[in-house]
Order: sequence, then C-alpha cells, then structure tokens
Amino acid sequence: MDTKQILERPALYESFERELLNKKAIYISGHTGWGKTTAVLDWLEKTHKSYVYFSAKQEDFFKKINQIADKLIVIDDLHWITQPEEEQLIVSLMTMNADSRFVLVGRSVLPAYLKPFQLTGQLECYNQEFLCFDRSMISDLLALYQLTDPFLPAQIEMATKGYTMGVSLLVNRLAKGEPMSTQTIERTRIDIFDCYDKMLFQHWDSNLQKFLLHMASFDKFTEDMASMVTGKKNVMEIITLALSGGSYLTFIPPHTYSVHPLFHQYLTRKQRLVCSKDFIYATYHNAALYYELEDDIENALKYYQLSDNTEKISELLILNSQRHPGNGHYYETETYYRALPKDTILASPELMSGMCMLCSLCCQPEESEYWFSELEHYGEQLEKQDKNYKFVQGKLCYLKISLPHRGSKHITALLLNVAKTYESGAFRLQEFSVTSNLPSVLNGGKDFCAWVRHDRQIYRLMKKPCELLLGRYGVGIADVALAESLFEKCSSDNLTEVMMLANAGQNAAAFKGTLEMEFAAIGILTRMMLMQNNLPSAYALLDNMRNRAQKEKMKGLVDNIEAVRTKFLLMEGKNDMALLWMREKAPDENEHFHIMKRCRYLTKVRCYLTTGKYINALQLLGRLLDYFKNYDRTYGQLEAGILLAITQYRLGQDGWQKMLDDTLVRCEYYGFIRFAAEEGAALLPLLQKVTLSTSEKYAELILKETRHYALLYPNYQKPKQVLTEPLTDTEKAVLRLLCKGLSNDEIAELMGVTLRTVKFHTGNLYAKMKVKSRTQAIQNAADLL
Repeated sequence: MDTKQILERPALYESFERELLNKKAIYISGHTGWGKTTAVLDWLEKTHKSYVYFSAKQEDFFKKINQIADKLIVIDDLHWITQPEEEQLIVSLMTMNADSRFVLVGRSVLPAYLKPFQLTGQLECYNQEFLCFDRSMISDLLALYQLTDPFLPAQIEMATKGYTMGVSLLVNRLAKGEPMSTQTIERTRIDIFDCYDKMLFQHWDSNLQKFLLHMASFDKFTEDMASMVTGKKNVMEIITLALSGGSYLTFIPPHTYSVHPLFHQYLTRKQRLVCSKDFIYATYHNAALYYELEDDIENALKYYQLSDNTEKISELLILNSQRHPGNGHYYETETYYRALPKDTILASPELMSGMCMLCSLCCQPEESEYWFSELEHYGEQLEKQDKNYKFVQGKLCYLKISLPHRGSKHITALLLNVAKTYESGAFRLQEFSVTSNLPSVLNGGKDFCAWVRHDRQIYRLMKKPCELLLGRYGVGIADVALAESLFEKCSSDNLTEVMMLANAGQNAAAFKGTLEMEFAAIGILTRMMLMQNNLPSAYALLDNMRNRAQKEKMKGLVDNIEAVRTKFLLMEGKNDMALLWMREKAPDENEHFHIMKRCRYLTKVRCYLTTGKYINALQLLGRLLDYFKNYDRTYGQLEAGILLAITQYRLGQDGWQKMLDDTLVRCEYYGFIRFAAEEGAALLPLLQKVTLSTSEKYAELILKETRHYALLYPNYQKPKQVLTEPLTDTEKAVLRLLCKGLSNDEIAELMGVTLRTVKFHTGNLYAKMKVKSRTQAIQNAADLL
C-alpha cells in the first residue's frame, strides 16, 4: 500500500504553497511520529516541484549546503543543529540566497536563531496541530484497509488525539483483525513507546538519558527542582539540550517546564523497566524535600508517601498543626491526616490538635470536640512538672479561642482569662491570626460583632490583652478593629477618625506585625476609596499587597486580595475582567465547600448575580448561610442576607421583602450601614419598594448611603439584558453604528439605505430593548453585541 497516498493532506499542502508565495521559509515542527517529513516530501512530489533535500544529521551536511543555490531547499532534522557556528551557517545560507525558498523541518519549537525571520514576516510556522489526522482523514485511511465500521473514525480520533503515528499503528492492528478495545489501544501505546526507544532514547546523550530517567515521575518541574532531584548543579545545560531535541518538553514562563503527556507516560514506563526501586524512591524523596522547602506541603506529602516515608509525613503534619488556619494547609493535607492510624494521633498532642482544627474547618464539630476531649484527657494524665504539660495547656487554650465552630460567645471573658494565665507563664500560645487572611477583624477568624455596640469601651479593655496574647499577630489589632467598627457605622461625611485609626493600625502591622493584619487595615482604606470614587488608588494598594504576599508565598492571602479586587471591578461594571477571575480562579463550591474560602464565595455570588445565574447564587448562599448560622457568624449572616434578598428579588420570589427587612433590622441593632449600602445599584431598587421595620432614621440613612454608591457605580451587578425577540442582523449592524457615535444620516449613507429605513430599524431596536432613547440603547448594547 502506498504510504504517501495514505498520508496526503491537501489542505495543508495548499497552505504551504500559499505561504511560500510571499515568504522566504516555512518551518514544520512536531515530535517524532507526526509525519512531518512524509507530508513535506509528498507535497513536493504531488506538485512536481524541483527541490534539493538535506538532512542536518548527515555527516557532510554543512559541506554540501555551502555549495547550493537552488530555488527550493528542504532542510530536515533541524534539531540536530545545536552549536552556534552551525546555527550561523543556516542563517547565512537563508540570508545570502535571496531568491531561494526554504522548507525547514525539526522536532523542537522554532529555534531562537530563526525567530528574526519570523518577526520580520519572512517565515511561517506549522506545529504538530497542523499535522493532526482529523476524522475525515481517518475515514479515508480506514477505507484503504476496507474497514467500514462507521463508529471507528470517532473512536480512533478520541483514542489517538489525531497523532499520526498512533493512528497508523492502531489502524494496522485493526486491519490485522484485532478489535477496537481498551486492550488494543494499550498495545498500540506500547508500540509507540517501542518506537520512541529506537528512534529517540537510544540516540540521546547518556547525560540526557540519566536526566530524563531521574525526572520521569514528574509532568512539570523547575530548574531548582530538577537540580535537587538529580543532584546536579548544571541541569540547565541538559534542559536546554532536551528543549532543542524535540517538542516533548515545553517551557512555561516564568520558571516551569512541562512534559508532553504521552512522552511522560513513556518515561514513567521506561523508568519502571530500567531503574531500581531504590532509585525511584530516591527521586520521590528528593522531590518531596524540594516541595517541603518551597512550602508546598501537599506535593511534599504526596512524594513522601510515594517514597514510603511515614516518619516525614507525620513530621510535616505536626508542623502544619502549629500553623493557624489562614496559613496552614489543613484542606490540602486532610487525606493524610485521616490516613493516620488512630493510635498514632492519640500518641501526639500536635496531631490531636491538628485533627481537632481540621474537623472544625470541615464542618464536623462533633468530631472536632471528640479530638478536643482526647487532648484534654491526654493533658490530665500529665504531671505539672512534665515538660509537655505547658505545651498541652497551650494547645488547649489555643483551640478554645480559635476553633471556628465554637463561635464567639463569651469570647471577651475567654480572651481576658487566657491572657491572664499566659502572662503568668503557665503556657506558650501558638500563632493565632484574628483575621484568617480576610480584610477584616470583625469578620475574620472569629466574628466580633458583639463588640461593635461598645467598641470604644472594648478598645480600652482589650487592647493590651490582645496584643500580649497574640504577639506579632496582634500588632495593630485594636486600632484596626475600632476603625472597622466605626467605618461600618458612620455616614460618608464622617471618616477622619476612621482614616487615622486604620493608618495607625497599618503602620504598626507593617513595622512590627504581619501582612494579615496589614491587609485588614488596607481592607478598610480601600473601601473608603471605593466610597470616594477613587478606585485607582484602591487597586494600587491591593496590587502592592498582593505582590508582597506572593513573595512570602502566602497563597490564601493572595486569593482573598484578588477576590476583593474582583468585587471592586464588579462595582465599576468591568464585568469581563471580573468574570475572568470567576472562570479561572474562583473556588468551585460544588467540588469542595471550604469555610476558609468564604470571602471568595461571596465575591462569586456577586459574579453569579451579575451574569444572571440566580439559581447558582441561591445555592451558594444557602450553603454559606447554613455555615454562618451554625458557626455563630453574625456578620456573614447579614452580608449573605442582603445578597439573598437581591437574588430572591431578581428571581421574582415574594420572600425578598421579609429577608431584606429582617436583615436590616439586625443591621440597625449593631448600627451597621456600610456593607449593606455598598451593594448600591443592586440594592437600591429593593429599598425603593419595601417598607422597613427599622426606625425611620435608619431607613432614611441606609437609603441615602445606598443611593450614594448607586450614583457612583450605576453598572454594579446590572442584570444582563435578555430580549424576548432577538435582534435581526440589520438591527445589530445599526446598533453597532449607534455605539460608534454615528448619526442617523451617517448610518443611512454608510449602509446605503434611506433615512426612513434607518429610523424604522432604530424604532424596532428601541421596542425590543425596551428603551426610549439612543443613550439608553447604547448603555444596554454590551449584552447584545
């Protein structure tokens, strides 16, 4: 059977012809098995072109190319050219032969020395996607083998992803009578790997072979990771060699190298076949050590587990239990905590404390209390002189304060008692973050709404005990908490004291405290900027904070900073940028519901409301409210209650009036205005239609403050317009021209129609869009074009 007939690609050949009419060269890339050379030679023969062919792996290659001046020059195996002087010869050849055209074929992405030709429009690139076998080509191939099952083309395409070698080898097996089955596909995969052995691995430098066997277990790595896994300092030299040898390895800026999935499978199999168990375990251990140093606890645990190192797993889980939930890795390590034998946990106060916190974070308060009681029992068995006694008492005090499910009842008395005991030297308290990476103290690790009604007295009473008890995590806490309380209660014309307190708290946290507390202060300052229509300054503050948090590898803090930033984008009506966050970075509440992600969930609710996904918003709010109620989080209940009323209103449900009224009555009790008013244009229509049970003074104030935000940000959560009757193509064309500022006369002239016709179409437009003017039509056009 004629292979070239089988591999013919007419559309690709036409593209080659078209590009070489105006450009000096084309470059076809793809790793082994994509049919690069076959496609090029078949094209040249089918079009009866006169050409000269060279392979860069020929011994006399450089001697021969210096003697040519043909019109069409094919240079294959370009990946063999690795030395600077060799690269310069190719560049000189292409530059000096002005009338020649070049067809270049190689396994790697476009080499750096050829990029100037691409940048100046002289070279066109074709990667392996252009060589992919589509379903039609697979059908033609099957027909040549007289395989007529109509389902085969789709099955083969799915199994091979159009990879030419895979298609060819699989079809050959089917032609010999093998069924289309999982076993046949697996045998074909082994066939491909055998080809890789003969065509690639056996020809590579021994250093490259050793490097790839070391890194075989990893589909992604960095230079630092490769250096630690291999134990070699000069890995960049080998990585560069691997990059030039084929497109099996791809560089992903700024620091990551990604291995092609099929080639990764090949390397993993190769490693299992030729390497000892000790060798493989050593690579896992070194990778785990790298991830541990990078504070990537999840991956560190993964590879310690693969290396069967249970001692290191316990050690990391113990270290993790000493962190507060905001910067710990409780969710990421849950599987490993729960895999520990019960006796192992009961023998370690650190692990009991870790399990206690983990269960509370996973909304399992009964299990959390079980581990708390076991830790208490453990402490009761110790003598006061025992070196572990103070340690266990410190753990118990920490959990009494910090366990999320215990809420905030009696928190003032508890903090004062613990501070008094702590001051006596009875124990050492582990790190405890009041904010849990949120831009708030009142609504941070604990809910402190109970302090709001007596904030100035609480400020004087709790300032020193909190700063003493919390250490650097408490630096600035009193000023930030009072600033936040006053801000939530004050009107838009009384902000001086809030500003002074927030700045004082920020400065204290920046100099002697933590980024978490500084973020809480910045949360207040940026909301003040929101109130004053100064979002550029707010973004600058948030971006600076994000950069610093990224340098400190504080992912939880970075995630919440981006959620706050997204909320501000929604306020401005910059929905495309906000929805990009929702698609790419927002947590998936349906996969896992993690209470530490509540700030991001609430921003996601606002994204749902903006996109008209009201049922999604309702579902997520239901889960949030259940958590807020069970964990005694008043602030969260009130914020979610406002958003729930807006959701019900937009769904046309009667319950929105009661939900809004009940929520605002509770807000008045605490004096809260700000976070409700910030819903601005989304909340204003509801306030204008409801009679509140609050005092008249409060009702007037909340309406005034909400209107303030609505006027500043009229496009916030603006419902997407859905027409009962769609616009025609002509009406869309007219609307686009309206948006560009053209007059009716100019539109008529441009479209070649009469003025009367344009007015007819604009009239239809206005009716369908339910607007009365050109200005309103332009404002609503974004949803329709």
